[in-house]
Amino acid sequence: MKCLLKNICILFFAFNFTLIAQDNSAHIKGEALVMLNKTGQLDKLLNNNTELHLKQVISKRSGIYLLSFDSLLNEQTILTKLRGNSEIYIAQFNHITQSRSLPDDLQFGVQYALHNTGQSGGTLDADIDAPEAWDITTGGLTSAGDSIVIAIVDDGFQLTHPDLNFWKNNFEIASNGIDDDGNGYIDDTKGWNAVNNSNSIVLAQHGTHVAGIAAARGNNAMGVSGVDWKSKIMPVVGSTILESVAIAAYTYVLECRRLYNETSGAKGAFVVVTNSSFGVNQGQPANFPLWCAMYDSLGKQGILSVCATANNNWDIDVIGDIPTACTSNYMITVASTNRNDGRVTTSAYGTNSIDLAAPGSAILSTYATNTYTTLSGTSMASPFVAGTISLMYAAACDSFIQLYKQYPDSFAMEVKNFIINGVDQKVGFDTLYFSGGRLNAHTSIVDFQNYFNCYSVGLKKIEKGNFIISPNPAMDKLTIFNNDSNPIKSIKVIDVTGKTISLLNFGNNNSHKTEINISNWDNGVYYLQFTDINENSTTQKLVKIGS
Repeated sequence: MKCLLKNICILFFAFNFTLIAQDNSAHIKGEALVMLNKTGQLDKLLNNNTELHLKQVISKRSGIYLLSFDSLLNEQTILTKLRGNSEIYIAQFNHITQSRSLPDDLQFGVQYALHNTGQSGGTLDADIDAPEAWDITTGGLTSAGDSIVIAIVDDGFQLTHPDLNFWKNNFEIASNGIDDDGNGYIDDTKGWNAVNNSNSIVLAQHGTHVAGIAAARGNNAMGVSGVDWKSKIMPVVGSTILESVAIAAYTYVLECRRLYNETSGAKGAFVVVTNSSFGVNQGQPANFPLWCAMYDSLGKQGILSVCATANNNWDIDVIGDIPTACTSNYMITVASTNRNDGRVTTSAYGTNSIDLAAPGSAILSTYATNTYTTLSGTSMASPFVAGTISLMYAAACDSFIQLYKQYPDSFAMEVKNFIINGVDQKVGFDTLYFSGGRLNAHTSIVDFQNYFNCYSVGLKKIEKGNFIISPNPAMDKLTIFNNDSNPIKSIKVIDVTGKTISLLNFGNNNSHKTEINISNWDNGVYYLQFTDINENSTTQKLVKIGS
């Protein structure tokens, strides 16, 4: 089930399964992916299990490794043994993925998905209302000056295409063999290739096409326009047949954004969204715990992940899919529509698994080498959503950006809410998709700006204090412990729009422990602004959940 802001997500190191389904998905024989426990030691694991060998370090920080063993051994026995090992938190096979592109002919020459005038037999306004959105913003920068980045995980890219604006890692010195910026990757000046673990970005058609849909240069008298005209594209080669490569590709994006957060923008990249259009048909999330958990890890840093669903007439709720059956709050799953706002019948669906639809039939975009062509498939639908998300960050007011940087996970989910709630409702889509509609960039941006006033959220600075809220998340009652020498005088309760919903006054006689009944509060994120008897103030975040 797709959860929105009012639900609590499972974060990366809390991701667990009490039941492991029978894994019949295609995978590489003689390989296993493992995540160690926080105290787990790789050397100890390998020394005590001589049949295992380290093949690749996927993420040293997260303790994820690709192991190999003799393919003649009973792999189920090996997997069971790994899952019972005290050094290991998660163990699974290294699954094989499938590409989700559906190439089409070269006759379509008008971008109906952005602005549908009925051309080529289409239906008037069966589009994402891009020109209306561009009246508000054309992307590129946040109000605070952050350079917005869209990470495209795909098969390769033409980095020299004149209509594409690729991200450059200016904190890395090219070809010196040193990890200058400390992100864990050497000479990654132009992105990363997770297939061969290098900085070599290979030339490929599919990734070039997807990148153009999301963020081809606009208003430059050349070729096509992307949804976002000015944001930068981070190229990550990671769409191959191996699950370990997919996890490694996402890990690169994660480390770049984590570094940005940790250095307050001095290094790294302000990645707000990833886009991918590959996966495992009929894959079951219980067999892919590491892949599914990556979206929670990215979300914790403030990154939403847009994923194309399968190009088959399947109900994903019933048969499963990887990644679009994963249950991360930070993932948005996308199906495909045509120029008449009809469902593409070779596109999967599912009211729990698939969030919304977007145009994906006969989409014109950039193509290698220095050309343009039309392709079809859910691969073409998802980058419309990714581009809209980056536009929303460009449209966001400074107060939202400040809160987002303080609480990137919570406010990333707010952006997701407005993507899903801003769709154009379509007849019959309520039985197909969670949102019941097709992407509308303009509506999502306008509703987003109106909700946050886009002048002031009311909190100029969120800072940590000496107050402990317990429990947090809370359901019916919470207790506030004051570790400061001064008692609490008042507590102001503020919602995410900056509106004060309650003011609790205690005078000068309040103790260092305060209990509050919150059973009648709506579920969601709140900020408690504490003031002590000396008029010193501080603010803490609270998450209210339902019973």
